[in-house]
Amino acid sequence: MAGGGGGGVDPGRVAGAAAFGRTYDPGFLAGIHANIPGDPAAAVAWHRRAVALGDDQAKDWLARHGAKAAE
Repeated sequence: MAGGGGGGVDPGRVAGAAAFGRTYDPGFLAGIHANIPGDPAAAVAWHRRAVALGDDQAKDWLARHGAKAAE
């Protein structure tokens, strides 16, 4: 198995999914003064992937943004 784990989810994949979601989050992008609009639907989709991998913070992000963890 790649990652040499005992069947668990690679923490890097979990963190990566949420981090990728932030790159689409208009609020995050505005906060870092990025001059790009973002894509709210993509941000939600990536945070949902992070939730599916077990990221509770991504679940909180979805709740704060009025999105369900699963569609």
